[in-house]
Amino acid sequence: MAEMIKINGLQNALIKLQSDKTEFQFIGITSNGIDCIYFVYEKGKFNLEFEAMIEEQIPYIDKLKDFASSNNFKSILALK
Repeated sequence: MAEMIKINGLQNALIKLQSDKTEFQFIGITSNGIDCIYFVYEKGKFNLEFEAMIEEQIPYIDKLKDFASSNNFKSILALK
């Protein structure tokens, strides 16, 4: 089982990720095992990735893209 943190532990987890002191090259946050947001640190930047695993999650992709656009963040849609 992966390490579980509370939101107030996110800063320390991101510092560990940035310092390459995590088991993988990313950390993920989930509350229910399906909805997951991944933090990836590469080329001096943190990237957030959201993976739609079931069809009901797809509308949230548009909400995340709208949020990114309105806050001047770049968003990329990757289809697998």
